[in-house]
Amino acid sequence: MKTRTRIAFWNVRTLSCDSRLAQAEAVMINYNLQVLGLSEVRRNGFGEMRTSKGLTLLYSGKESEEDVHEYGVGLLLSNAARKSLVDWKPISDRIMYARFSSKARKISIVQCYAPTNASPEDTKDDFYNALNATLRSIKKQDIVFVMGDLNAKVGNVNTNRERHMGTHGLGMSNDNGERFIEFCQNHDLTIGGTLFIHGDHHKYTWNSPDGVTKNQIDHLAISSTWRSSLLDVRNRRGADIDSDHHLVVAEVRLKISVARKAGGPCKIGRRFDVSKLHDSDTRKAFRLELRNRFSALEATTDSLDEEWNRIKVAYTETSSVVLGHKSTKSREDWMSQRTWSLIEDRRNLHLRLLETQDSTVRAVLNMQYRLKRREIYRSTRKDRRQWADGIAECSTSCELRKPKGVI
Repeated sequence: MKTRTRIAFWNVRTLSCDSRLAQAEAVMINYNLQVLGLSEVRRNGFGEMRTSKGLTLLYSGKESEEDVHEYGVGLLLSNAARKSLVDWKPISDRIMYARFSSKARKISIVQCYAPTNASPEDTKDDFYNALNATLRSIKKQDIVFVMGDLNAKVGNVNTNRERHMGTHGLGMSNDNGERFIEFCQNHDLTIGGTLFIHGDHHKYTWNSPDGVTKNQIDHLAISSTWRSSLLDVRNRRGADIDSDHHLVVAEVRLKISVARKAGGPCKIGRRFDVSKLHDSDTRKAFRLELRNRFSALEATTDSLDEEWNRIKVAYTETSSVVLGHKSTKSREDWMSQRTWSLIEDRRNLHLRLLETQDSTVRAVLNMQYRLKRREIYRSTRKDRRQWADGIAECSTSCELRKPKGVI
C-alpha cells in the first residue's frame, strides 16, 4: 500500500497511424506510467494488440468498418498492468471498462470521451445513460476510476459538494460540468483535479490553437471512500504528441498485482527458435537427437496420455537442446533516429509555445510547429516504406535460400 502507481489520461487526437502509437509508447515509458487512458483513438472496431515496445493497447471504436475514423477510446498498459488485468469490455466508441487486481482490492477503470458542451442534449443524455449503466455493472467493493476527456468545466465552487469535489478547480462550471458533478454524486466519486493546490498552468488540460483559451476539461474521479489514496493530479505539459490536450498524471497509493486464476498461475513458455531448421546441419542434428531420444524410450504403453507425454517430452527436450529459445526482446523499432529527432524538435517548439506570451513570437513558433509536423509525417511515411521493403526483401531471400524438403 506504500507503493505509488502512476495512472494517466490523454486526448491524443488520433492513434490511427502507427507513428502516433509509437510516440504514445515513448511518453508512457518516459513518465513511468502503468495505465494510460486514451481519448480520440480513432480506430474502428475493438481489440487488443501488442505494441513494438512490448506494451498492450486495448481499444474500443466505431462498429462500422467504413473509412470513418472518429471518437474511440483506449487503454495503454505496461507489462505489469497487463499481467494484473482481470477483464475488460468495450462499451462503445466513447466508453470502455477494464478491471485489475491490486494489493488492496480490485480496481475498475472506466475510460471516457464525452460529447462537447455544444453537442445536442440527446447526444449528451445517451452518453451519460451508457456511463451510468457501466458504473452500475461494476462490483460495489471495487475501487473505481472514471477518467478521460469529459469536456466538462467543473469550476471551484463545492458548496454542498464537499465530498465529491474540492475548491481548486479552474474557472466556472458549464452544463457538461454540472452533469459530471451530478454523475459523481450519484456514484459517490470524487473529482481528483479539484483537490490539490497547483498553479493554473498545472491545472488546465486543453488550450486553443491560438494559445488564448485554456480550460480544465479532462478529469479523473475516484471512489470517495478511497479518496485519501489519491496523492496528486496535475498536467504534464512537457509531453507532446501534436495534440491540443495535455497529458494528465495521477499518483495513487496502490500497487497493482498479478491476477491469480483458479488452479494457480498460468505460465506461458518461451518459444523455440524454429527458424534454425532452415539450416541443413541444424536439421540433421535435430533428426539425430530426436531419433536417439525415441530409441531410449522404445517401451510402448496402452495409455494414450502416457504415449502423448512421451512424444511431447522427446520433442520438447530435443528443441531445447538443438534449437534453443527465441529472444524475448521486442521487435525492432521501425521509426528512424531522424524521425525521433524531429519529434524531439517538435516537443521543444511545444515547450517554447507554452512559455511565450508575445503574440508575434507565438505566430512564428506556430508556423514552425506546423512545418515540423508536416516534416514528421513525411519522415514516418518514408520509414514505414523502408521497413516494409526490408521485410519483403528478407522474406524473398529466405525463400530462395530455403532448401527443398524442410521439415
